[in-house]
Amino acid sequence: MKVVIVESPNKTHTIEQYLGKEYKVVASVGHIRELVSTGKDNLGLDFNNHLKPIYTITDTHQKIVKQLNEAVKNADTVYLATDLDREGEAISWHLTEVLNLEGKTVKRIEFNEITKSALAHAIENPRDLDMNLVYSQEARRVIDRIIGYKLSNIVQKRLGVPSAGRVQSATLKMITDREKEINAFVPQKYSTIKAVAKDFEAKLYIDNKEEVYKIEDEALANKIFESTSKEMVVTNITKSIRKEYAKAPFETSTLLQALNQEHNFSTSTSMKEAQSLFEGININGKHIALITYMRTDETRLSKDFIFTQLKPLIVSKYGAESVGYVHTGKGSDFAQGAHEAIRPVDLKLTPESLKESLTKYQYLVYKTIYDRTIQSMMKDAEIEVTKVEFRDKSNNRFVCEFDKYIDLGYRVASDAKLPKEIEFKYQVGDEFKFNDIKLESKETEGPKRFTEAQLIKLMKEKGVGRPSTYSSTIDGLKNKNKGYVVKTKNVLVPQKNGMASLEFLEKYFLQLVDIPFTAQMELELDEIAQGERDKTEYVENFYDMVDKLIIEKTKEMNNSNEPLYTGETCPVCGAKMAYRNGQFGLFEACTNYPNCSYIKKNVSQSTVTDIICPKCGKGHLVQKRGYKGKLFYGCSEFSNTGCNYMISKLPVNKKGK
Repeated sequence: MKVVIVESPNKTHTIEQYLGKEYKVVASVGHIRELVSTGKDNLGLDFNNHLKPIYTITDTHQKIVKQLNEAVKNADTVYLATDLDREGEAISWHLTEVLNLEGKTVKRIEFNEITKSALAHAIENPRDLDMNLVYSQEARRVIDRIIGYKLSNIVQKRLGVPSAGRVQSATLKMITDREKEINAFVPQKYSTIKAVAKDFEAKLYIDNKEEVYKIEDEALANKIFESTSKEMVVTNITKSIRKEYAKAPFETSTLLQALNQEHNFSTSTSMKEAQSLFEGININGKHIALITYMRTDETRLSKDFIFTQLKPLIVSKYGAESVGYVHTGKGSDFAQGAHEAIRPVDLKLTPESLKESLTKYQYLVYKTIYDRTIQSMMKDAEIEVTKVEFRDKSNNRFVCEFDKYIDLGYRVASDAKLPKEIEFKYQVGDEFKFNDIKLESKETEGPKRFTEAQLIKLMKEKGVGRPSTYSSTIDGLKNKNKGYVVKTKNVLVPQKNGMASLEFLEKYFLQLVDIPFTAQMELELDEIAQGERDKTEYVENFYDMVDKLIIEKTKEMNNSNEPLYTGETCPVCGAKMAYRNGQFGLFEACTNYPNCSYIKKNVSQSTVTDIICPKCGKGHLVQKRGYKGKLFYGCSEFSNTGCNYMISKLPVNKKGK
């Protein structure tokens, strides 16, 4: 008998129906062992043996390990078919360490998609465990434990906030840095002038330059506005061709971004639904996997998929003239290894044909992946841009551009609406009268808070985290028990705990939470995975560095009476505001106490709900703490308009939400 061990129980049914009766497929349900939380600093490391990790079978996996041992008892061959990333490689190694596999043939197999052909190829081409990948995962786990436990212990004692972590704190720093930029931004006023016609607008441009005239001098703006006439002459018309490039197939970060932007999905929702599509959906009594592995950095497509599925479908549905090249963003057009982009397994399974078998969310995720994959190999769209210049009697220059698609390219496979096209029929020298001239006063816009999509994009650009950690990192920051970040109106807003935690870590441990440092560590872990760096030496050096830094900074903290400033000043006396740790957690208070007893009584945005106040219709219901710490919900407009609406519990609808 042959036994195949995968990670997720949801995969077992899908794989079993392809492999046949001689194979038994069982699941480890993720990691079967974890680092213990005992020993020096509870790090779970053997300090007498080069910081070797000490593992234990988790309580939840005791029964699973017993079942796995029973499953492999009579097997002659055991296939380790865990996921094809470092975590999957480590799980396979843990299985060899824990299960009774002596005398059995053990083979490591990997597949990017759960199909009969992919599984057959994997069975026919097994490999040995890649211990470099295991060492890399183990090193990551250990250094994350070192930073997480040691820094968390410090911030808990000093601030009373829950935790700190390597990727978590670096990501939190991105959010808090953006908040500081927003608070420091000073808008600059300026004016623009536009000429309004029935179907279009032309803006005042700087003469002989490709820039809209942003007039900072109000008197000058009024002067130009008064001199501008509605009657103008067409002085120049130029035409050019602009290409609109098709996008590359999805990798993890771009898929999460697209689903957040198009459907407002959270990262956790997107990954959960993508995981279900990869593992297999019950369709007409059969478990069918619909997409390839969803944790990947690759945007490449395999040759087999391109030439047997993708290109033929485009030719048959849209014509040979619609075939372009494979847009991959960067790198080779063709995958050389096991990893490739996130794509459908079988293009014959269209989103519409599966709509009745999928949940609403599964359908939207699958359709998003399906459509992008097809468009990625179609030719680029071409737009004819007609640029028209007008001048009035005062020689003021107004410019307008008209776009017209002359080749839809990949857009023929898109549901997105085309922008309205306007045909401009006037010639150079013709007179044209606008309906109105408008002077608009504006302000420069400062930086905006991140959406989850924007944060993931920045994490990818800065090298913080990997595809397997994007979702869990953001979910960890949004954890309500931490009070670090809240998602409000689709943007991520740092809270008091988050701001104070980062302020403290930057003051004493900037090196450990700095974004370039975190990114560099990812590269060093990659080097371990490639066999170019020794894992044991790397971990020992890292521990020594962190331990030395903490000893040094602890002395510095103990010898300093300087509070942790918030960056704001007291509105009563002008002294600096600082974070204080009290009975109910962090609060912001004036440092001039007892001469000034001001305490900031702002409503924590972590308590803001999406429910509009039923009394005033302006504010949102927010959670507040009243007499003796009792929680209730009140209107967020209380301090502004005096709306005193309050309720002890949130109203629920018929569905219990």
